Amino acid sequence: MPEQMLVGEFLSPYYISQLEDSIIISGSFNFGDFRIIYAWELEVDDGEVSSYRQLFTIPYPAEHKLKLIGFTKDKQPIVEALFVQQLN
Repeated sequence: MPEQMLVGEFLSPYYISQLEDSIIISGSFNFGDFRIIYAWELEVDDGEVSSYRQLFTIPYPAEHKLKLIGFTKDKQPIVEALFVQQLN
């Protein structure tokens, strides 16, 4: 992985998957009262990362849960959402 990407970009746990010929790294992190889910696409040639780009970031309230479950043919994220509701 390029050194630029290792400096605070990926907080554990993060997940590695494949989309066509690319490697996808995704995860989430806290940001105040929100969490942010993200995904990066890494192009690999001959066993080395040749390029990378951020596919998306999605902020959401911290009390909810989002999980990346896949992508459409157009590389748009498919996200499962669990909305936590409290009854008073």
